[in-house]
Amino acid sequence: MVPRDAEGPELLKGRNFFHRCFERGQIADGGWRSWRLPTTTNPTIREEEIEAARQELPKQVFEQEFLGIPADDGGNPFGLDAIERCVSDLSTDPVAAIGIDLAKSVDWTVVCGLDKDGRVAMLERWQGPWAETIRKIQNLILEYPVLIDSTGVGDPIVEDLQRRHPRVEGFKFSQTSKQQLMEGLATAFQVGKVSIPDGWLRTECETFEYQYTRTGVRYEAPGGMHDDGVCALALALRCLDTKARTGFDFRVL
Repeated sequence: MVPRDAEGPELLKGRNFFHRCFERGQIADGGWRSWRLPTTTNPTIREEEIEAARQELPKQVFEQEFLGIPADDGGNPFGLDAIERCVSDLSTDPVAAIGIDLAKSVDWTVVCGLDKDGRVAMLERWQGPWAETIRKIQNLILEYPVLIDSTGVGDPIVEDLQRRHPRVEGFKFSQTSKQQLMEGLATAFQVGKVSIPDGWLRTECETFEYQYTRTGVRYEAPGGMHDDGVCALALALRCLDTKARTGFDFRVL
């Protein structure tokens, strides 16, 4: 039976109905009993597997999924307090790196530019046909280093842009590559290495969530919501870290 106050993925994350049941079991003589049994007590799970997860996963994801410690932010991988600390006005400094997430309809094409300190200095989004999207991107990226979603239909668009802009590189999304990308963004939020303006991008970051699976952590927007801005921000940060800050070119296959 699904608890009346639990809906969708929130059923499995954070301080929800089941956490409240657990808390009742921690009260002496309250008529309930509860125990926390972390994965480390499971004799069938190898210690090296748990340690690998500790190294690969964001801290709050590991604590919730392996230690049984519910996250205050539910399924948000960035941390709501961390996001709030990283909200500031749009930077007026020059753009140092750009990330682009592509979409034709329903979702949004988002162009996000960061300055050298990781502050958002350019933020554009729109919906429209591919020809219009290509024209807009060409007018925005100039000679900046760019990392752009080349998954699926994005591949020929990236190839077209590369003929005119040699500093454009593609990034193919998979569950593994997106996990790595979002873990980098989560770390940036936690240590204050990125800042975003208030508004729709902040909302996307705050509603973004993860689901832990056997093959890793799946990062995505809740049903009916968008994560195009989150993806563009994460791509821009990767571009800044691996190209703009180091001076080295890269290619993501």
